[in-house]
Amino acid sequence: MKAGIVVIAEVSADGLSTASREVMSFAGRLAESAGEDMLVLVPDGIANPEAEEIAAAAGCDVAVLVGDHLSAYSAEAWMAALSPVCKEINPRFICVPHTSRGWDYGPGLAIHLGASLIGAVEGFRLDAGNFFFKRSFLKGQWQMEILPEKRPVVLTILPEAKGTEAAASFAEARSVGNRGRPPHVSFLSVPAKALRTKPLGRLPAPETAYDFSEAEVIVAAGKGIGAAENIDLIKRLAGVFPKSAVGCSRPVCDLGWMEHRRQIGMTGRTIAPPLYIACGISGAMPHLAGMRNSRCIIAVNRDKNAAIFQVAHLGVVEDLLTFIPAVLEQPGNKKRENSYG
Repeated sequence: MKAGIVVIAEVSADGLSTASREVMSFAGRLAESAGEDMLVLVPDGIANPEAEEIAAAAGCDVAVLVGDHLSAYSAEAWMAALSPVCKEINPRFICVPHTSRGWDYGPGLAIHLGASLIGAVEGFRLDAGNFFFKRSFLKGQWQMEILPEKRPVVLTILPEAKGTEAAASFAEARSVGNRGRPPHVSFLSVPAKALRTKPLGRLPAPETAYDFSEAEVIVAAGKGIGAAENIDLIKRLAGVFPKSAVGCSRPVCDLGWMEHRRQIGMTGRTIAPPLYIACGISGAMPHLAGMRNSRCIIAVNRDKNAAIFQVAHLGVVEDLLTFIPAVLEQPGNKKRENSYG
């Protein structure tokens, strides 16, 4: 097997993940720009029809790495299975979804391959034969471009990452990776190796897992709320709206101010309510990935340069401890406060 662009896809009982589809779209544009073939690797013993569907959707060859030891995810097992295959393929770029799983095994895979690593990639551009990859830093306030000088390059791709041109749909990227050849599916038996860890499978989500699907308004708290006791202000603001819910960004969960079941973002829940109010949220890409499809986004932050304002439809530059009480004191709002859900 030979390919210049390799995608490592994630599948589950529900089929191919959305993040993997978006990475395939990105990799298709990358393959087109580089004039390279594309290959999808699936570290899982999925059924033949599903592999055929992936090949048809991606428009390129698919290789399924089969082994009982791969049925339950383990970073150690994935690295051991993927490393020799990637060395044989010798690709130019290896594209991995920037999910909790991808960011778990991706850096280790790069070390195994002696490869370069660029994480949280948002886009690329081609200049004089060189690929420059874009990513954000300082909580999304700044962007950098990175030119890798050593191949292969492991890239972890953020959702909705774009290429040189405007974002193409997944369907538009089809048939790019194989240069017009019909896609082929192969199954590679991967022998188990002695591992230092043992995966025990996936634990089901608790029945009390929070459901945002019924909420028409979601008010989310970020670290900018300042302290755990100020979360009550977020709840009161949400209570002004019927069919509302309260969410938060990852730092709020990490600090123990709110339960992880309310986390919104790449490692939390993905939501798209009619109205999303971000309170004290900086706007780092992992959070934006979980809420950017909201119909209307209102951001409140005292930092006028916060990245959240780049996606907000309406921005308010103000301290939350001043802004929220002022809103709650407006005529009628006190009467409308209810249970936020």
